[in-house]
Amino acid sequence: MTISAGDSCASSKASKAASVLLYSLWTHTELHNAYKKAQFKKTDFVNSRTTKAYHSLKD
Repeated sequence: MTISAGDSCASSKASKAASVLLYSLWTHTELHNAYKKAQFKKTDFVNSRTTKAYHSLKD
């Protein structure tokens, strides 16, 4: 899935929410085996975009 930087405000909020959700899902280590079976990798959940979005909530 590609998220362009030129999205509208609503799309930007949805993108940030999706990024936070993906990052949060990775924190549940009990789900890692299910992700691996579905051929997902850590980088699908934790990357520069999702990390930035997740940590922006703590500021």
